[in-house]
Amino acid sequence: MILYKNIFDKKGDNHHQFRNTWISKWTKFIYLEIIIMAFAPLILYWFKDLTETDAIYQPVSCVTLLIVCCKIVCCPEIFYGYTHLKNKINEEGDTPLKFNSIWILSNTNIPNSLQDQVLKAKIDSSLPDYIKEIESLILNDDFFIQSDVKIKNLSNKLKIPKSHLNYIFKYHSTVTFIELKKIIKIHHATVLIKNNYLQTNTLNYLSKEVGFASYDPFYRSFKKYTGNTPLDYYNLVRANK
Repeated sequence: MILYKNIFDKKGDNHHQFRNTWISKWTKFIYLEIIIMAFAPLILYWFKDLTETDAIYQPVSCVTLLIVCCKIVCCPEIFYGYTHLKNKINEEGDTPLKFNSIWILSNTNIPNSLQDQVLKAKIDSSLPDYIKEIESLILNDDFFIQSDVKIKNLSNKLKIPKSHLNYIFKYHSTVTFIELKKIIKIHHATVLIKNNYLQTNTLNYLSKEVGFASYDPFYRSFKKYTGNTPLDYYNLVRANK
């Protein structure tokens, strides 16, 4: 009952809820087996003599115990609940976030509106995965380089509900979606500069390459997010080679 209330009865998305239900059933089965093993000698004792009881009980109990132990070793989430174990693995994982200064991974926020409270219950368990998916898209795709990309496009690309993404940028990001797009474009610009892009191209062409309509907004954004002008940054990169 304690496990059910504190671990298996926690709300999550449909996939997590299914896994928790499955684990809950296995846990009940294991507890039932333990109870049977505990009372089996008494039950057998009433129907057979002690010698026959030992002969039947010992091999049966050993096989049952072996099955239970194997199941626990193969599925450690039985002790934690799927959602809790998944969160622990995410916390202790060795894959650092590239833009970790942007994300707020804490789930201690308390939304004001009822709608956001409902979203929080759905999103909290999947938050690390959502953020990793966004970062993977940032680093491995030119999706954010498009000048007209909107949060709806991101939702379609990642197959994540738009309401979930809006919630993440509202409560778990230090920047807005529009600001994030600028940061990503500047990040791509710094990567191109480090890869000698400006040896054969102009700064104006670089600004268009990373999705800015003209050089002026590119210049302002570059200086805002790097602390240097594009030309100064290029000279610093050359000096450090």
